[in-house]
Amino acid sequence: MPIADMVSDGYSFLVEMLYEAHRRGLRIGEVPIIFIERRVGQSKLSGNVLLESLIMPWRLVFRSRA
Repeated sequence: MPIADMVSDGYSFLVEMLYEAHRRGLRIGEVPIIFIERRVGQSKLSGNVLLESLIMPWRLVFRSRA
């Protein structure tokens, strides 16, 4: 995986990594985890992090078409 070529940061890094893995035909799996301490309370995600995670898939699609 070309980690040095990744442009994203934070949670959108996961989106970009999964996109690249899928594009290269790699197998993708999921291992569920439970954060017992986080059953209640507020999320630490900021609006900017959520916005970046929404924009990243579109950046990847348009980058691959160029």
